[in-house]
Amino acid sequence: MNVKKLINKVGLVLIAAMLMQSAYADPSSMISRQVSRTVSQEVNRNLSERVMEEELQKVEPVKEDKVISAKVKIKQAQKLLKKLGFKPGVADGVMGRNTRKAITAFQKSRELKGDGRLTESLLEKLG
Repeated sequence: MNVKKLINKVGLVLIAAMLMQSAYADPSSMISRQVSRTVSQEVNRNLSERVMEEELQKVEPVKEDKVISAKVKIKQAQKLLKKLGFKPGVADGVMGRNTRKAITAFQKSRELKGDGRLTESLLEKLG
């Protein structure tokens, strides 16, 4: 909120406070309390906006988990799957039906989404 708007708001509050004078309330203390409350609210709003901006800057971008298509890595995954007791078939570096089934079985055994896709993160989990 800019300064002009804040001054206008405080002015309106002062006028309202003066109009609402009662026998039990001291007008100057009423005005002082209202000004203090208005300033506090504005400070809190500015602080919360700053905190939100800082939190948004801390958020790390999501890394994309790329699907592996390199024969060498597929062959490596096939060997690891076989070593772990899953049956990918021959370790030939080809992403065939048996390899996909073995990957899916491994994913489900680790409570992962069983989509049968070989990704970098999955290869790390195999090793």
